[in-house]
Amino acid sequence: IMFVKRRKFPNSNNNEILNNSNYEKQKQQVAKLRCTKHKDCNGGTSECLQVATNVTEQKHNVTREVRGQNLGICRGFRGCTLWLTGLSGAGKTSIAFELEAYLVSKGIPAYGLDGDNIRTGLNKNLGFSQVDREENIRRVAEVAKLFADSGVVSICSFVSPFAEDREMARKI
Repeated sequence: IMFVKRRKFPNSNNNEILNNSNYEKQKQQVAKLRCTKHKDCNGGTSECLQVATNVTEQKHNVTREVRGQNLGICRGFRGCTLWLTGLSGAGKTSIAFELEAYLVSKGIPAYGLDGDNIRTGLNKNLGFSQVDREENIRRVAEVAKLFADSGVVSICSFVSPFAEDREMARKI
């Protein structure tokens, strides 16, 4: 897959540059690579996204343990993830945000990740099919892991209806 970034050049006509380059050809090629399942698809659903095969995780120079020791010097604390589940409207978000406020007031770094907020940003391209719900939980679990590794308490409030998705999040 080839990713193309459109650049603007000062004091020049951007369209001239684009017409004289391979930008349009590359853009068409990327669109064709996105999805072969659906006619006129722009890759807007999770089932149309391709999996990157040429990406490897880069190891940090500072490990989670070292970060925890550093935070432990001050308060004996390290990051973690708390996952709240329940039906829609059950109060998960209210509890998560109250807990976040309490922890922050005590000097403990915390952040609430709410299902509705995540779906308006990071996961706005996902629907509510079982596949999309699974991808939603996977992405949130990855974000929560990053928060926890950085020493922040991540408070996740998601419906999370499928036990296998919760187990997958736990493993991440």
